[in-house]
Amino acid sequence: MTEKVHILGKLMKKSNNKYKFQMQERYVKVQGSNLYYYKKENDEKELGLISLESIEFIRPYDRSIDCKKFELMSDNRLYIFAADTAYDAKQWVDTIDNLLIETREQQQLANRAKFIAETPLRIRLFDEEGIDSFYNKIQSDLDEIYPLDLTVKHYSDEITLHLHLDYARL
Repeated sequence: MTEKVHILGKLMKKSNNKYKFQMQERYVKVQGSNLYYYKKENDEKELGLISLESIEFIRPYDRSIDCKKFELMSDNRLYIFAADTAYDAKQWVDTIDNLLIETREQQQLANRAKFIAETPLRIRLFDEEGIDSFYNKIQSDLDEIYPLDLTVKHYSDEITLHLHLDYARL
């Protein structure tokens, strides 16, 4: 099954040459969870690929209303692209930004589902026992795990406990 193409078209891309600001025409498409760029529109092999999950940010190159350039940061590398019009540049930025938001939300939901699935049954059922007795039960379990050194405060365990409590309340 072919992944959905979210946006595609011709853009100018800044070359990798650190010493010259040279733009090169590239055919670019965002398909599935990746941004691909090609030398020509009909090329089958991409020159490069940027995973949407690795993109730290995407934004217009400057704040001018007619800005045709945009930049994105991925894996500690800054990519600069330019569209034919400011409108086209905005379309690229908005599309990729919306995909980034969607990707991050899906990752958060997956992480949350994994955390909830891994939460012990006794924690998910805390409503039946009441919050105070439930908290005391968890604390006594933690005390059994770390009985020897009472001077050491295990903040990670306390944080884990509060995370379990927060998720159990959902």
